[in-house]
Amino acid sequence: MVHPTRWSAAIVTLGMRVCSAFAGSSNVVVSNAFPNLTFEAPVDIAAPDDGTNRLFVVEQVGRIVVFDNAPNATTKTTFLDITDRVAQLNYTQGQVGGILGLAFHPDYASNGYLYVTYMSGTIPNLTANLVRYQVSATDANFADPATESVVLQVPQTIANHNMHRIVFGPDNYLYVSVGDGGCCGDPFNTAQNRGDLRGSILRLDVDNPAPGLGYGIPNDNPFTNNGFGWREEIYAYGLRNPWEMSFDTTGRLWVGDVGQDGWEEVNWVIPAANHGWPITEASSCFDPPTCS
Repeated sequence: MVHPTRWSAAIVTLGMRVCSAFAGSSNVVVSNAFPNLTFEAPVDIAAPDDGTNRLFVVEQVGRIVVFDNAPNATTKTTFLDITDRVAQLNYTQGQVGGILGLAFHPDYASNGYLYVTYMSGTIPNLTANLVRYQVSATDANFADPATESVVLQVPQTIANHNMHRIVFGPDNYLYVSVGDGGCCGDPFNTAQNRGDLRGSILRLDVDNPAPGLGYGIPNDNPFTNNGFGWREEIYAYGLRNPWEMSFDTTGRLWVGDVGQDGWEEVNWVIPAANHGWPITEASSCFDPPTCS
C-alpha cells in the first residue's frame, strides 16, 4: 500500500516506489507498487481525506481513474472523463495538453469538490483551465463532467509551460503553479512581470469567491493592495515551468521547476519570493545583459 497523502515528485514515478534512497547511493530498491494495473500517460496521483483509502490517477489524455490503494488491486474505474474537451497535443514535439493536475478539497468528504487543471483549444488559441467538479451523490467513483465550474482561465499561445500542479495548503487555500508561457527564454517576459499570472505560484481562496470571479484573494497574499498593478493572486514568481509542487509535513511548500539549459530546480517557496527566471537559472546567470 502506498501512503495516500504525501507524494515526493522528485522520486516517485507512478507505479513505482523508491525506498531508502540517498542522492548518489546505490542502496535503492525499486518495486512496482501496483503490478496488476496499467495507466495511459499518467501525470499525477492524489487521494481525498475521506477514509476510503482510494487512489486517483490523472491520465493526461483526459481521464481520472480510481482504484483501491492495495498492492493486489486489479480493477480501476473511470472517475472523470473529459477527453472531449481537452487539447490533444503532440507530446513528441514538446507540446503539453490534456489534464495536468488534480486536488481534492480539504472538506471533500462533505462537499465532494475536486479541482482539475487542463488545456483546451488549438494552437495558437489555447486556454489553461482551472475548474471544479463535484462527485456524484449516489456513486463515489463518478464525477459528472456536467458539474464543471470555471475557477480561473489563462490564455496560452504556445503549447507548453502552462498551468500544471494544484495543491491545497495547510491554510486551506489552493496553490496553483503556472509556467512562463512556453518554449525558451521566457518569450513573453512573464516570469519577472508581476502584472502577469504566468511564471508564478498563485494562492487562491476558492471558498470565498469575489464578485465576478471563481475565487477570492486571501488578505495576506504578499501583493494584496500593492498599488503597482501587480496581480494580487501571485504568491511567488520568477519560475519557468513549475511542474511539481507539494507541502511537506512542516507546512513548507516545495516546487520542482523545469530548467532550460543547465539546471533543474527544487525551490522552497516563501511569500513574495523571486526565483530568478529568466535572469538566472538556479544560481547560474542565464541572461547576461540583465544578470547581477
